[in-house]
Amino acid sequence: MGAHVSRTDFEWSYTEEPHASRRKEILGKYPEIKKLFGYDPNFKWIVLGMVVTQFIMFHIMKDQPWTMILLVAYCFGGVINHSLMLAIHEIAHNLAFGHGRPMANRMLGIFANLPIGLPFSVTFKAYHLEHHREEKYSFICSLAPCWPWGCTLWRGTSYQNIICSAKALRHIPTTAA
Repeated sequence: MGAHVSRTDFEWSYTEEPHASRRKEILGKYPEIKKLFGYDPNFKWIVLGMVVTQFIMFHIMKDQPWTMILLVAYCFGGVINHSLMLAIHEIAHNLAFGHGRPMANRMLGIFANLPIGLPFSVTFKAYHLEHHREEKYSFICSLAPCWPWGCTLWRGTSYQNIICSAKALRHIPTTAA
């Protein structure tokens, strides 16, 4: 197909971290958006429902043939696990219980991680928050591919990369989260 990705394909910006300035610009233009900020009080119940659904499906599928297990795991479990990955991202930003209850957010992140099978919730928070702080420095970001075919392989193994490679490349104590 001719697709080619290299480090020169990215647009490098030498300005400040973009989230803060973009937030300021959007709020200046649309101040009514501020009332949408904060956490959703129903979020924790949605996460609970997804985790319970996964465990119920484990029980339902235990006596099924392998072909059915693989089909349901891919079409049903994969969707819920991806949703749980996104939930863990939001939880890393303390958006389940708010910023005033970090331990409750951490416990929900660990709980949301249970059906995924590979523990990453706590370490993901440390690396992800570092990613936000250090976005302008490509050599610091531990979550970016840096070799040919890296992008394709990265997308195909994103869960494993988040869990393993960042921690292997740059050690951040999990207590830093």
